Amino acid sequence: MQFEAYAACFECWAPQSICHSWTAVESGSLQRYQRTKGTWRCQFQDVLRSTVAAAVAIGQAEDIEEFVEARAAEDKVDLRQDVEGIERWRPWLGKKVRVGSTETSGLGRILWEFAAYREEQAERKEGLGIGGAMSQWQF
Repeated sequence: MQFEAYAACFECWAPQSICHSWTAVESGSLQRYQRTKGTWRCQFQDVLRSTVAAAVAIGQAEDIEEFVEARAAEDKVDLRQDVEGIERWRPWLGKKVRVGSTETSGLGRILWEFAAYREEQAERKEGLGIGGAMSQWQF
């Protein structure tokens, strides 16, 4: 996966602002990071890509595809037309976006915003006695 500069950690794909392998450096109003000295393995290794892949695999592919296509259109990013499935999304997945105050990739945006979208759906279904919001789960 290729990411736009500063969109993600190139090892674990998480935002650089939350990965312990990166340290913030002063750069005016822009968020910039450099490798943390002595850190060789990210604490999020394989988490982001595995989570999104699992969501696709358990039947969320259509919802995620709708989500990605809508966000790509908002961001004015052309998705690939010469391939099918997730490969179509690559131009948007690697693009740097801002979610709140965090700079991340399109892939990271799926995790943050899609999870909120699914939670809203679960809360609506709760009134029908179906599912339940993650925030209300008991462990």
